[in-house]
Amino acid sequence: MFAVLWFLFIAFTIAFSLVWLLDHNGDVTITWLGYQLQTDVLTAILLTSLLSILIFLISYLAARILAIRFPTLLKFLFRRSYVRHLEKVIKRHHKAFAIMSKSLLALEVHDETASRKLQKDFAKLIKYAPLNDFFVGKFSFEDQKFSTAAEYFSRFGENRHAKILVLQSKFEEALKADEAVKAMAHAKQILLVQKDNLRVASKLFSLYNKSGLKAEAEAMISEYGLDELSKNDEKPKAKKLNFFKKLFSRS
Repeated sequence: MFAVLWFLFIAFTIAFSLVWLLDHNGDVTITWLGYQLQTDVLTAILLTSLLSILIFLISYLAARILAIRFPTLLKFLFRRSYVRHLEKVIKRHHKAFAIMSKSLLALEVHDETASRKLQKDFAKLIKYAPLNDFFVGKFSFEDQKFSTAAEYFSRFGENRHAKILVLQSKFEEALKADEAVKAMAHAKQILLVQKDNLRVASKLFSLYNKSGLKAEAEAMISEYGLDELSKNDEKPKAKKLNFFKKLFSRS
């Protein structure tokens, strides 16, 4: 929004300046080597601008040719500015990586508000799309916006871990929508590439039981064991309750 307003302000200023100049156009006389050139102010400004652009293009092409043919000479001529620019880039990256570390630590303890704020600060310093896609996907997953999470994780292409995250997002989306068939299909795909994912395995086991698929449920018991599937299928509150029951029964 601010960028659009800034663009409109600049466009308005340029248009206003040109209109004012057309209404108050004056004459300019240039004397050089006995020759005189008389023109109006607007034409003089346009000629000066075109000449400046031409000089810039020639300088740029010359610098590119020097860089190709004589790279050592170019480095020697622009060593100070190059080193200064490199130092600024390194400092900016160090600061950005420090912010990213803080963001990951905040995310690890589920302080998503702080993590989001730190991620915005990181994005201002370094424009790196894959990291931004990961964080947006992660935040969307935590907010249960699973379709958005799947979209951002899919941008990593053939990355194995990204594919698992896409499948997990689709699996959670299907569970949220109470679409058992889709959820079971996605869970099977996840377990094909990540067999030790007991959380997904236990949820798939529950889906088999709810859908009356006894043969599939028994196959999972033989592969993972009933204890493991039941443990991971418990809800967090039930786990805490069982823990306290055991604790008080011992005392």
